[in-house]
Formats: sequence, structure tokens, C-alpha cells
Amino acid sequence: MATPSRAGAGGSNPPTPFQVQQPTMGKLMLIDSDGKQVAVVGGGAPKDDWSALDPARLEPYCAGQICTILYDGKHRAYHVKGLETKFNLKGNLRMFQRDVIQHFVANGLNTIAYVPHCQTGIPVHVVEEHPSFTIEIVRKQVSAQLLKYDKYDSANESEAKLFLKNSLEPCLLEKLTMRIKTTDSFLVVFITLMYLNRSQSVHRFEAIKESIRKRKPLNYAGENILLMSEDHKIDAKELVKAGQYNISSQGPCWTVISRLVQRITTCTVTTC
Repeated sequence: MATPSRAGAGGSNPPTPFQVQQPTMGKLMLIDSDGKQVAVVGGGAPKDDWSALDPARLEPYCAGQICTILYDGKHRAYHVKGLETKFNLKGNLRMFQRDVIQHFVANGLNTIAYVPHCQTGIPVHVVEEHPSFTIEIVRKQVSAQLLKYDKYDSANESEAKLFLKNSLEPCLLEKLTMRIKTTDSFLVVFITLMYLNRSQSVHRFEAIKESIRKRKPLNYAGENILLMSEDHKIDAKELVKAGQYNISSQGPCWTVISRLVQRITTCTVTTC
């Protein structure tokens, strides 16, 4: 006796592809002909209402932005692994900022490092623009943003904090831990770290000013004025952001620096 056909029964239907949640800050990417998708998280600055990435401020795609399985052990372990060179209060802050941003961009963590500026409301990167904020301002600005995080943002938030802590020397980490709460966001934790760093900032800013005063074309191979100007611009930008540029400073190069400052202040967000 022939067995009745079970065509159309659950066992014969093709399995429904696992539905991956669309990230608020990212997109879904098709990876095979069966309709399998993965989330691509991060990739730019958020819109000011945290509804999506700002199409005018997107970043190049990196493979590390792919989130195949949320909370995957290997995926998370790489995200939270700290920098090889641990940061301390006497370390190179500029290099530390660069390395943190590079890690965040490469691994899809970068979006949660943006916070609305207190005057313009435009999201700015806290690692780059930290002199513009106080701890109190960041707490206020980020409170509404945290409520809009999806599961990817929340995972990035947790991983970013662990990465930052794993990138600090033990002594500095201990000082930071004493000043933060376990519930603090990455933005608050980073600003708190920068406040610890600013305890030595007076000496650092004076050193920057002294470098500007002493900088001469003779210090560069072939007396390269372009390289000298680039170094002036980097130093001037740091002084402007921190509110440490003093128009009364004197020296043979300060006329050039004043012109650079005028250009920088036209495109730098006003300090809160």
C-alpha cells in the first residue's frame, strides 16, 4: 500500500532562514544564495536623533564590522583586547587617541563613541573632541541616547569599555576605576580618563607651546616647510580645542600659528 505523500508538510519545506535583526547603526548584508544575512554594525557617525547612520558621514567598510553571531566568544575577545602599548598619564595622548579610533572603526565600535554637542546637537567623536566636554555635560547629553541603543549598540558599549580598560596601565586603571560607576557609559568613562590626564595637562600644554616656539625649518630634512606647517597645525589644533591658545604668546612663529588658529576655529566646534 502506497504511503500517502507528505508534500507540503513541515518536514519537506525548506527551512526558513534565521532572521537577523537590522541594526539601527548599520545594515544587513546578504552572504549567500540561500538568503543568509549578517549584520554590519557601525560604519560612520550617527544622525543627531540616533535613528540611523548619517549618510554624509559614513566610513569605509571593514570586515570587523560584521557581526555573525551576537556575543560570539572569539568576536568579543578580539574587540575587548587592549592595545599592546598600555597608556599611562605620561604617555603619548595623540597616539593613544589614534589607536583607539582605529580599533573602533575596524571593529564596528565607533558609533557609540559619538555624543551630541551641547550647543549644536551635532554628534561629535568624544575621543577626538574630549576637551569640549565635562563629565556632567556628557552624562546629560548621553542619557537620552542610551535609551535608543539596540542590542548591537549595547554590546558595542560593553566591549568599548572593556577595550579601554584593557588598554591602560594597572596604576591608571586603578585610579579610573575608583572614579567611575559600573553603570557609566563608555562616553563618561573616557571623559573621566581624560580628566585624570588633564591633571598633568598644564605641563603638557606648556611643552607644546615651547615646541612651537623652538620649531625651525632647520629641524626638518631639506628644511621642509610643509612638514613644519603640518606640525604647527597639529599643535595649534590641540591648544584651541583645550582652550589653551593664548593670543598674547610671543615668538617668531606665532604670527603663522595665529593664522592657523583662525582657520581651525572656523571648523572646530565651540567648547562647551
